[in-house]
Amino acid sequence: MPKSKGKRMETSKPTLTTNRSNRACLESLPGSFKLPSDLIKIYNISHFISELEARSWKSEEKLAKKYFERTTRVKDTPEQVLAVLIRTMKSISKAPQVKRSLAAYCEAVASQLTTENNREIFKKNYNKEKDEMKIKNHEDKVSIEAKIASRILTTIETRSYKVKLRKRLDSLFEEGNGGNKEVMLNQKKDRCDDIIL
Repeated sequence: MPKSKGKRMETSKPTLTTNRSNRACLESLPGSFKLPSDLIKIYNISHFISELEARSWKSEEKLAKKYFERTTRVKDTPEQVLAVLIRTMKSISKAPQVKRSLAAYCEAVASQLTTENNREIFKKNYNKEKDEMKIKNHEDKVSIEAKIASRILTTIETRSYKVKLRKRLDSLFEEGNGGNKEVMLNQKKDRCDDIIL
């Protein structure tokens, strides 16, 4: 059988496309490829996979970062997220409606993520993103508490200022009326009604 130059023969089963370091290779699949919406719905593919371009699926760092972009609280372990990733990639690779290049790449990504070294890389990135999310949540909480404390102090300062202002007005009225209590009380009442916010 003659060999074809530069072209791969079509086979029924996709061949794994990895490089020497066991990292998945895109080969003829465009790096900017995103999963079509019908495939996402059929296989119920998680957002952190469906929103990424194909070139990012093999990046443990980008997968972990994307997972935490939409997560408000951590409910899955890194092992659970990895299991979802691997299961999704295998499902896509076996789907009858996908092109051979996509099937081969998904199979290669699944294979890559099952190696111990790449699992550890993913767990490290997952824990880093988890810690960053916790820090951001604490910073947000501290910021809210600081705003509340600031408003409370402003309110206290305003009340204190009002009391000082009334005392000062009282002393000015006393000086201006020469001690006439009845005139002073009426003027004080009129002035305080004007000043009260």
